[in-house]
Parts: sequence; structure tokens; C-alpha cells
Amino acid sequence: MPRRQWLGVALVAVGIVLLLDALGIVSGIGWLFDWWPLLLIAVGVRMVLRKPESLTGSLLIIALGCLLLADNVIPGFDFWVAAVPVLFIVLGIGIILRPTHRRIGHRTVSFAFGSRDRTVSDELIEVTAVFSGVHQVIVSQNFRGGTVQAIFGGVELDFRTAQMAAMEASLDIETIFGGVEILVPPHWAVTVEGTPLFGGIENRARSTAPNGDTPVLRIRANAVFGGIEIR
Repeated sequence: MPRRQWLGVALVAVGIVLLLDALGIVSGIGWLFDWWPLLLIAVGVRMVLRKPESLTGSLLIIALGCLLLADNVIPGFDFWVAAVPVLFIVLGIGIILRPTHRRIGHRTVSFAFGSRDRTVSDELIEVTAVFSGVHQVIVSQNFRGGTVQAIFGGVELDFRTAQMAAMEASLDIETIFGGVEILVPPHWAVTVEGTPLFGGIENRARSTAPNGDTPVLRIRANAVFGGIEIR
């Protein structure tokens, strides 16, 4: 069974159990509401194992799960008092452990309520928005791929005047409490791999390549409490 269907089955099962509890048919499952952040921690660990290069986002999910769990089970714990220093610690760890052998390309980083609008002609891009926004128009005629990360922020990438270096390019997208919007030329096909967790991924672009002459943009996505739209 595909991962997406497994997620649907799990959500249906949880919904049925909660409904039975609400109707008084079964009881004693209130602890689920306290321990549900374990799901976020498990997702973060899975992301670390699958994509160690996206360490910052994975650590943020794990940290969020730990903070919510502590808020639920530790008397007197204040989520918001601990959230800010934990955020700085996680971002610092992510920067320290960031791989130095990165592919050459254009890198845009926007932090703390900033906004960046740029026109980019590089073959590779790396975009990070944390509590901020990034808007880029990609005009490269040899685009090969890149990475996008939106954490409590938004990213918009416009590829409508771009061309691929080959017949395929790839983007790794990660959004956590954020949003990413991708605009592509009408002749591109877009395929998306990824299952959102409390988020959404919507692909309005052409999803199949009718022939070998159609460029294909392959997107690998993680959306946790966030959204990704391709059109």
C-alpha cells in the first residue's frame, strides 16, 4: 500500500477512536491528547535518517515535538518561554553542522521578518526563509535543481522564463509552518514525491510527460504544518 494510503488509514483509525471516546462508547484514551507530539518527534527522526543534509528542518520538528510534549506532561512548563531559546539553539546547530561541500550555485538566506526579491540566473539554487519571505524569478537557461526550505516563512519561485540544462531537474522542498509556491512554464511537467503531515501539497501543473521532449521537474517535498503549491 502506498505511503499516502497508509496515512489515510491511520487518520481514519485515530478519528474513529476519538469519536468513540467522545460518544462515551470507549473511555480512558484521554492520554492520547497529551502524547500526540511523539508523532512529530518520530517524523523528525525519520527525516534525519532519510535526508541528513536537511538537518535544520528535521531538528526543528523534533524540538517542536519535545516542547509540545513537555508542555502537556510537565506541570508548570511554559512552552513560549522555552521556545525562543530552543529555536536559536536548533538554528545554531544546523549552521554548525551544515555540510561545507555544497554544489556551487546561488544561495539566498532570509531571517527574522525580512523579505528578499531577486532575479537569479544560476544553474543551482539554495533558498532558506526563516520567519521571513523570499521571492525569486529564475531566469537561468541551464537550470539543474536546488533546495528550498521555508520555516515559519514563505518562498515564491517563478520559473516561467527558465529553461532546464537537460530534460530533468530536481528540487528538494521542505516547509515547516510555512508555504512554498512554485510557478512553472506551461510546457514543463512536474512530478511530486512526498506525504504532508498536517499540511498540503497541491500540484496544478502538468503531472505527466507525454513524450521525451517534455522537460520534467521532479520535486521531493516535506510539508509539516505547511503548504506547497505548484502551478
